[in-house]
Amino acid sequence: MYASTLESLANLDHEIARLEQDLLALKRRRNAASPVYRLPPELLSKIFFLALRYMDVDYSKMRPECTKMSICAVSHQWREIAFAAPELWMEIQIQANTKAQYLDLALKQVAENQEVYIDGWHVTSNGGVGVLRTLEAGKKWQVKRAVLNASADTIHRIFDGLDLKSEGTEALELTCLDWMGKLLCANALSGAFPHIRRLFLAGWEVPSASELVKFSALADLTLQRIAVITPEGMQAIFLILKQARHLTHFDLDILSTEGHFPNGPWPTLPRLSKVKTLRISSGDNQIASILLSALYLSADIERMTVVFGSPDGRFNPEISRQAASTLSLALMHTTAPKSLLVTSTIGDDGVEKGLEYIGFGAQWDGKRTLAAFMVVPGASSWEVGVTSQKLYSLPFINPEDWLLSRLESIEVVHYPTFPFWEAIAGIPTLQKISVRAWQRNDCFTRALQGDGLPDGSLRPGTTRATPFPALNSIGVIFTARSLDTAFKNGYAHDLASALRTRAARAGHSIPGPGQIDIVHFYCCASELGIDADTHNLLLSVAWDVRCSASTAPANFEFCRDSDALDTY
Repeated sequence: MYASTLESLANLDHEIARLEQDLLALKRRRNAASPVYRLPPELLSKIFFLALRYMDVDYSKMRPECTKMSICAVSHQWREIAFAAPELWMEIQIQANTKAQYLDLALKQVAENQEVYIDGWHVTSNGGVGVLRTLEAGKKWQVKRAVLNASADTIHRIFDGLDLKSEGTEALELTCLDWMGKLLCANALSGAFPHIRRLFLAGWEVPSASELVKFSALADLTLQRIAVITPEGMQAIFLILKQARHLTHFDLDILSTEGHFPNGPWPTLPRLSKVKTLRISSGDNQIASILLSALYLSADIERMTVVFGSPDGRFNPEISRQAASTLSLALMHTTAPKSLLVTSTIGDDGVEKGLEYIGFGAQWDGKRTLAAFMVVPGASSWEVGVTSQKLYSLPFINPEDWLLSRLESIEVVHYPTFPFWEAIAGIPTLQKISVRAWQRNDCFTRALQGDGLPDGSLRPGTTRATPFPALNSIGVIFTARSLDTAFKNGYAHDLASALRTRAARAGHSIPGPGQIDIVHFYCCASELGIDADTHNLLLSVAWDVRCSASTAPANFEFCRDSDALDTY
């Protein structure tokens, strides 16, 4: 009885094992017939890699090592492909509580001479051990970039004890969580990564030039979130720029100054002929002005961003005027731009998203751009009267100002006071303008028909006969606040009337030589809502009238997509 029972159990075990093998074979046949199985392994590896790259959509719910494990556990076949895919282990993420098992797995899977990117975020002293271990294991890899976000002590412990000389490392990013820590491991860094081309330092004091000059191949330097700058720190920045002769990109972000900051004298730097990208941001206009005054920029600099962030600029218009003057003087030796976008942080609903930053995005061609930001004051009611929208005093009010002097096209998605529009109307080369419609008889239509001051009187001594003398194209943007059909038709009537008055001032007939080439309306609604009579009226002052279901003309995409204009 007992023997027969054991024999029955053994037979059952054999049958279970056979059935399991049959089931596994069936699953393999099923997988082989599935579309996923037919994908090339290279494509599957890209799927895994991209899934990891974009996991930060909801970063808090899934840690990087868990994501790798979950992706690899989809199926036996997928797991084999994933573990064999070098791209899956191209990025090694280390956090405060990253487990040693994950590092063991990652370090085991990285192939010899493979390119690796190491990211350490909010690393504690315990996590620093993992970073050190990962970096030192990089002797058999090519560590292309290392990113570390930790306290100054943790960063110093990692790099002071690092036994590594990585010839292939191109970028190093160190963020100090202590806020204004002192970088004391520059010698260790330059020894471990002798050929770094990009160095990103955030939250540190300004390092000394003698430390940075050890990075002989340095071409891209970023000093972010310098909380307080001292005169000694400013001198160090000048010395860095003077000695780092291979720099092609320089990014400086200074939040404030330490007490009274002297006006000078400050040195004038040699021509920065190799710098193609420059960004200067300061919460004190004086700092940005000192730097711009000292720099002698190459005339073919490709991308330049300057932020004049003095908060007092919202009360005193002279502050932004001085900033505009400094910018013009710094670039006077270069050719003025042909295109300009004027924008701000004020939303379509009129709600302020911070200080009243005004952004000027200038463009020469598809390669060379300038973005300048300033804090500007709002105009008082006695200056502009009663309006449905708060207006702002802009610092450029002369058509001969460097930024305006050669413009051929401009887009204004902001609410400047009338003096700015007067200046725009006096630019002899301006051919194309796009504006945001917000009120009947607004500043633009008044400037278009040649009004002088807000009360209608002419400016004393003016000799300008025709406003916008070269104009041939007008774009009008109707936002969500201006979708009322009556308003749109009324604004179109005002525009047609202003164009007739402009033509009369120039002595041109309408229809005829006084007509411009095109009026283009941009509206977020599918229907513009312009009636037939209004459309015919517009055709009497323009050869072509168009409408697009959009609130943004296709100009200045370089500015709409830029980091600078998204930040402020």
